Amino acid sequence: MKLVKISITVMALLLSGALFAETNAQDQESTRLEYSVRTESSDLFVDEIMAYASKNGGYLVALSSSRAEFRIPARLGREAIEARIAAVPGTNLYHSSRTTEDVSADLVDLRARLRVAEDNLGKLRALSTSAGIDDLLDLEKALQRSLQEVEDLKGQIRYLEESSDLFLVRIQINSIRDTSDPAVVPIPWIRNLTVGSVTGGL
Repeated sequence: MKLVKISITVMALLLSGALFAETNAQDQESTRLEYSVRTESSDLFVDEIMAYASKNGGYLVALSSSRAEFRIPARLGREAIEARIAAVPGTNLYHSSRTTEDVSADLVDLRARLRVAEDNLGKLRALSTSAGIDDLLDLEKALQRSLQEVEDLKGQIRYLEESSDLFLVRIQINSIRDTSDPAVVPIPWIRNLTVGSVTGGL
């Protein structure tokens, strides 16, 4: 009777663990935040957001003259990130969007493929210990392919896991000095220019 109870307990623990893992997998989401800003100093803006990301465990992904991409921890929340962007001196945040993708199914598939790939790699390594000289070259090539597959799968898993922990924040950076929007042109007399005043009424 005691053996039956122990078996039932072990099965219950295993099932609860499986359910817990499945629940966690369902919560895996990848979120991309996109913003457009007008700013008086692109350099100051990038420096401040880079410092904000670094301070909180994030980092700069890519940077060009008009766009910056960051990884910023999701635990900070979208509202806090938007508030920090808007708080950069001389900056006007005028567009924002959010895209969320459920990556739990991809993670489950990749982890299953990784288990198979690691099992195959283990078998190949075991074969290599007893292979003849004629088979060693083929086994070496197969081992390299198998090892590369394992590393590729691990990389994909790390990327998706990181995507669920860190927002991808893309920011389009426009200089106020270069804008053609009359509402934000800083020199009043330029706003009042008309075609007639420029051409002299011709």
